[in-house]
Amino acid sequence: FLAESRHKEKLINDAIVAYEKVVAMRHSQYTVSALRALDRLYTNSNSTIKRFDVNEKLFKYATDKTTKQRSAESMITIALKEENDALILDSYRHIMPYADASEETKSLVYFGKAKVSFKQKDYRVCWSNIKKVKLHSSSAENAESVFMKASIFFSEGKYNDAETVILAFQKIGTPHQKWQARNFILLGDVYVAREDLFQAKAIYQSIVDGYTPIDENDDTVDIAREKVASITE
Repeated sequence: FLAESRHKEKLINDAIVAYEKVVAMRHSQYTVSALRALDRLYTNSNSTIKRFDVNEKLFKYATDKTTKQRSAESMITIALKEENDALILDSYRHIMPYADASEETKSLVYFGKAKVSFKQKDYRVCWSNIKKVKLHSSSAENAESVFMKASIFFSEGKYNDAETVILAFQKIGTPHQKWQARNFILLGDVYVAREDLFQAKAIYQSIVDGYTPIDENDDTVDIAREKVASITE
């Protein structure tokens, strides 16, 4: 009652504290409603890690499918946005045994598991998960999935397969230019492996000349520039 009254009075910080106290108590009929309220309040305050924790608890305690599905989707979406491997793996552990999770949510979880495995160079686990990703071709996750697939082929010396995946992706197109550029750089690596340095350098240089970084952390141009320099030397 205190939490709800603080919320209605728009005393947000006081409401958060009161709801948190309800959640910290022994599980009761008020737990889920308090968690739902905290999820809304944390969303407005951009407290993403706290939102993950809240949705993890909602997934555990909620009994209706709608709430469980919504909390499952929130968990993996937050984990991917934060690029937090621990949260991604927590989402995988919680969501995969849940039979009623939507196909899109499962695909995001598979993608997350693949992404973590790729970073760890566990390509067998990465591949087994990436094959199960069924997301729209224009999604950022699909674009990154293509890069992981092509990279795995490249690491195995399957240059023709890597090239086929990259060129098929280029033909379809994507609004996510970073991954299009990263795939194009990988195509340059394929040409280096084939000792076609002229073609490889032309590809790298096209990225240096024509790609605009999406943010200050995007090092795509730096990668391409270094590759141009390595061929020139």
